[in-house]
Parts: sequence; structure tokens; C-alpha cells
Amino acid sequence: MLTIFASVASSSSSPGSSSDDAQQSTLPSVRTASLTAAQLEWVRAQCAERSFWTEVSGRLYCPVPLAEAGEAMLERDGATVVSDPDSTHYRLARGRNLPAELRAARVGGDTDTHFLYLPPGAHELAANELERIAEHEQEEAGSRAFTGQLLGLERLANQVLKGSWRAQGADGDGDGDGGFAKGLAESAVAGVSKARLEASLRALTDHESRHTSSASYPQAVAFVRKTMADAGLTLVDDYTRGPSSGHARASDAERDELGHGAPCATADSACWMHHNVVGRLEGSDPSLSPMIVGAHMDDLPSSGRAPGAEDNGSGVAVMLEVARALAGFQKQKQQQAASLERGGDGDGDGDGGGGGDGGAGSSEAWPERSILFAAFGGEESGLVGSTQMAKELEAKQQRIDGAILMDEVGWSAKDGPGVQFETYDRPDTRAMADTLGASATALGDFSRIDYSTSPYGSDHMPFLQQGAAQAKGVVLVINTDDRDYPHYHKSSDTIDEIDFDLMHSVARMVGGAAAVHANPSHRDADAAAGGGAGGGAGAPRKGAAPSQAPVQQRMVEATATTTTPTPQHVEPRLEKRSAAAGAAAVGSQRRLAQQRRDVAVELDLLDEFITALQPRQIY
Repeated sequence: MLTIFASVASSSSSPGSSSDDAQQSTLPSVRTASLTAAQLEWVRAQCAERSFWTEVSGRLYCPVPLAEAGEAMLERDGATVVSDPDSTHYRLARGRNLPAELRAARVGGDTDTHFLYLPPGAHELAANELERIAEHEQEEAGSRAFTGQLLGLERLANQVLKGSWRAQGADGDGDGDGGFAKGLAESAVAGVSKARLEASLRALTDHESRHTSSASYPQAVAFVRKTMADAGLTLVDDYTRGPSSGHARASDAERDELGHGAPCATADSACWMHHNVVGRLEGSDPSLSPMIVGAHMDDLPSSGRAPGAEDNGSGVAVMLEVARALAGFQKQKQQQAASLERGGDGDGDGDGGGGGDGGAGSSEAWPERSILFAAFGGEESGLVGSTQMAKELEAKQQRIDGAILMDEVGWSAKDGPGVQFETYDRPDTRAMADTLGASATALGDFSRIDYSTSPYGSDHMPFLQQGAAQAKGVVLVINTDDRDYPHYHKSSDTIDEIDFDLMHSVARMVGGAAAVHANPSHRDADAAAGGGAGGGAGAPRKGAAPSQAPVQQRMVEATATTTTPTPQHVEPRLEKRSAAAGAAAVGSQRRLAQQRRDVAVELDLLDEFITALQPRQIY
């Protein structure tokens, strides 16, 4: 007899927990790697029928005592097994520092995802008490310490909260490439330089501290602004600065320059300001919503030396390098277009990449969609900068289509360099995760790519919480096993701990994904030809929530029935430049086709789509 479930007390330990945790109650669980595909499918079906299942970090939890032969579950290590099948009696808590007040209720999870058993009559902390604890934990240990929220597990039942991205591939073959536009992506990131990544990170970590209350924080802000300007980005004044108690104190000169008046009293909280830095790479099609590539500048600890190399100098350095590379690629494309306009061959400075797929040798405009490169302030103090930007975008009725945020992307875990995509389980976010995953496979060198649908505690959250109608395709990129980094929020978080090969792979992955997403007409043409680029919005994934599957399938069918018109002829007098004119016409027609399909799908599926997604908007 093969026993499927066994209580594993050791899996319930959490960071900072006491030695008594080994005797705590635990949910029955099993390592998914120990099961065949057929066994895993059987277990999930049995658990879903009789109660629920949830999976995190390769372990599946289910309160039903199951065995393949139908015999009773074996209990091990003397642990008390929780077998209550009512999913409403369980809660999900997230964060690296589970408060002591909640540890006794913990029955499973990993080091930052915690399942709590709180049946009727059990003592539950009031919401305001949880908020107070969260504020204290975040003040001491940053935004990913503890969220202060306990989520109903019934809303998250029967899904993988954390697992392998490759197991979720849109094309079902395990690699999830979805016809990724590799030629375009490779050309766009050809200029990514590991030497510049290291130089940027050294410049960021040379400051005594980048905590928002430190005297050296404005110097880091100035470095980021100059780097963006030197790359050719247009610095955007919106979403950038605002008074906020507890953040970097602006000098009287700075306040006067920004129109806030001067002087001000030392105790005046309005004198303390946080900074975002936003640079815009202008797209050719103003009808398309912009996308965001971002990372937070500030760090911890709040006093003393705070180099913040991994958290989050690594993310900022990658963001700046992607901005440089993509701005250079845009310039290259503009030079090629100008050469064609003069009657040349369109080679410009590019040496290839494939004219047929939008590479360096193509005259097709890039990017169609504007890209906002954002360096956020105040993330460690409560997601201040990203929250401000999200609110201002919404107030200006400016939607976002795609956001790739980076936090801690320079440290290799014990099993090698890896990344995790963290987001909600929605069609739009799965599509962006697929684009990132395909880019990682094509352009990076990763030993592991994980996928989490239990997001928390970083700059993706303000945009995710707005919903897909305002900001869609929002994904956080973070190291695998980031919670295990031994120098987290310590003065020892130095550049010596950084894997620059990993950072180089992350920069190529992010740059490639952004390049593809910024040209939806190119992606549309690939999809019409039977490929698609990284899984368009609505592409189905294995393991998607049953309530969403019908909607996703209909969206895919609607996409499949859309055809892309092509130009029928080119005027004879333009024969010399027929290639350029044809490419421009195709690009225009593709954009129109994309817009028509987007509108048709949204109008047809809006009510059903909102109904299907609403239960998951709970974070």
C-alpha cells in the first residue's frame, strides 16, 4: 500500500518559532514530487470533492485523511492531525515574521505563507490589533514582514499558491513559450551590459544608506534621475514627490524648487518627503495604455550603514539597465526608419535580429506602447511611492497595461539562480507571467522559475489591488527563496553577496518581456500565424481556477476567430520604399485589429469576467 498523506510536523516550523512547534497540530500533507501525475490528479480530485486542497512550495495540504488504497492516513512524529474539512475554519497569513500571537494556530505552509486553523470559538485577533502588529513588524523588518491580513482559505481553495512556472505553461508542453517573439526580444536586449549593472549597483551601495530618512537618500535619488536622463528617457514630473510623515526630509532649497515653500520647522512633518523617479520611453501609438517597469530605491536598516545591495539595489540597477538598453534599441529603430526614408537599405547601426520578427534589422516602429520606468521611494515604509503613483494614475484616468516590478533579484539561492513571478491568479496576470517565463527561457540562465498566486508586501500590490480594469498584467519578479537570504535588511547586505550573472539574466528577461509586450501589433501578428507572444491575455493555463476556465476559453476562441487584414498593394511610385511602406501599413492594420478584438472581447465578456474574478480580489 502506498500511503498518500502523512502528517509532517517539521513542515510546520516557521522562522522565529519556538522548539515546541514540532508538537503543534498539522494539516495532512504530501510532497507533490513523490507522486506520479496520475496520483496527484487523483488526490486533488478526492480532496476537492470531500473538502479542499491547497499547494505551496511543492507540498499539497488537504484535511481529508486519504490513502491510495482507501486506508486510514498514517500519523507520524506524534503530531496532532487537523482533519476538519470545513475550509471556512482556515485562514492564510503572509509574511516572513509570523507574529507570536498567531503561531499556535499554524498548521502548515512555508516560511512566508502560513495556514492557520481558527475554528468557531477560537480566539481571533481583531482587525485593528492585526494592523497594529503589522505596522510594528513592518517598521522593524520592512514591507514583507507581515501583512496584517488573515485571508479566508475557502477563497483560495483548490489551487497552487506557489509552484513551478513551467508546470503552468500556456502551451501545455512544460516550457510555456507560447510562440514567444524571440527575435524581437533578443535584439531589444542586445545592449544589456553586465559591467554597467555592476557599476550601477556600486554607485547605489556606495551611499551610507538609502533609507528614506537618511541624509544620503536624496543623493541616490539624484543618481537615478541622472541615469534615466542620460539614457534618453523623458523625466516625468507626475507621480514623483509628495509630503509624507516619516520620509526623507527635503532641504529648504528642494522644497522651494518644488513649489512647497521654504523654510519650514524641523518638527513639521510636511518637510519630510518621499521621492519617486519616473522616466518615460515614448511609444508611437498614443491610443495604447503605457506599461511600467519598476523597482524601489529605499532600503533598511533605518539607522547605521544600509547598503541594500540585494534589497533593493539589485532591482534598481536592473531597471536602469533595461531602460538604457530599450532606449538604445528605440534609437536604433528610429535610425533605420530614417535611413529608409532617405532611400537606404534600413540597416542603420543594427547588425540583424531578423527583419521579419521585429528585430534590429526591421523598420517596424518600436515601441508602440509607452514604457514608464519607475524607481519608487518609501517601499520599506509601507509601499508609499508605488501607492502614490497608482492613485495618481487612477485619478488621471490613465490605465496601465502591463507592469513588471522587481524586488531582490541579485542573490542566488542554494539550488542556483532562480526567479519567482508573484501575482494574482487572473487571466491578464497569467499572460504577463507567461511572457516573462518565455523570455526567461529564451534569454536567461535560470535553474528554477517559480510562480506564486499569493502576492504580498511589495510595489506590485497597489496596482494589483486596483483590479484589471485599471492596471492589468501586474507581476512582481523576485528571487526564489528570497526569504532565506541571510543578510536581509542588515548592514551586511553588501555587493559581495550579489550574483551578477543572475542580475544579467534578470535584465535580459525583463527587457525581452517588456519589448514584446510594448508591441501588441507584432504579438497579434504572431498569434494570427498560430504562435502568439508569450501567451496573450486570456491564454489558458493548466491548473486555472474552474470558475474562470469557461471565460478564458471563450476569450481564446474569440481571439482565434479574429483575422488580421494586410495591405493589398503599394503605389508604384513608392516602389523603391515598398518594404518600409508595407511594414508601416501592416503595423497600422495590426494595431486596428488588436483594438477591435480587445473591445469586442471586453464588451462580450465583461459581466461574466467580473463575476468570475471578484471572489479573488481579497488581498
